Amino acid sequence: MRTLPVTIACLLALIHPAAATGGLDANAPIPRLRPESAEAARLIDQGLQRSPTFRRLVARLQDSDVIVYVRLRPDMSESLGGSLRFLTSSASDRFLLVSLNRRNSPAMLVAFLGHELQHAAEVADSPDVVNQDELRQLYRRIGVRVRQDAFDSQAAQLAGQAVRLELRDQPDDVRMARHVGWDDVERDTRRLAGASVDSPE
Repeated sequence: MRTLPVTIACLLALIHPAAATGGLDANAPIPRLRPESAEAARLIDQGLQRSPTFRRLVARLQDSDVIVYVRLRPDMSESLGGSLRFLTSSASDRFLLVSLNRRNSPAMLVAFLGHELQHAAEVADSPDVVNQDELRQLYRRIGVRVRQDAFDSQAAQLAGQAVRLELRDQPDDVRMARHVGWDDVERDTRRLAGASVDSPE
C-alpha cells in the first residue's frame, strides 16, 4: 500500500501535470479522464502502463472537449461490464460518466474501460452530441442494439478486445499467446458487448 500515493501521483502527472505538484498552471491541459476513486485511478494507471490501445484512447480524449468520469459500481447487473452516460454539457466541455461493474477482475475492468473510452472517443468525434437523447441517436446511427435502449459499436468491442489482449503477459510463445488470447476474447465477447451506451437509470 505504500506505493499507492506514488502511483496516483504519477498518474495525475500524466493526466494533469499540475495536480501532482499541487500547483495550478494556467497553461496545463485540462484533465479529460477523471477517476472518482483510488481504485478507479489504479485501473487507469494499469491501462496506461500496459496497453498501447488504452494510451491512444486517452491521448485522443485529451485532445477533445469531452471529460470522462470513471466510477466503479458494485450494484450493476452481472451481465453488464460497463456503461457510458451523457451527464451534461457546458459552453466549452461535454461531460460523460463511465460506470464499471466492480465485480470483475482488474484486468477485465481495464478492458471494459478501454471499451467505454472508445465510446467516449466516438462522442468526441460527434460535436452535435450534447445530451443523452443525441447520444442515443448517435448510436442508433453507428451502433447496434444490444438490449432495450442500450447500444454498442463494433469499434468499442474491438478496443476492449485489444486492451484485454495487450494486458496478457505471455512473451515466451507469441503464436500460443495469440491463440489463447483470441479464444479468451471470443469467450468474453458477449460480456464485452454488454459494456454498452445506456440510457439513464
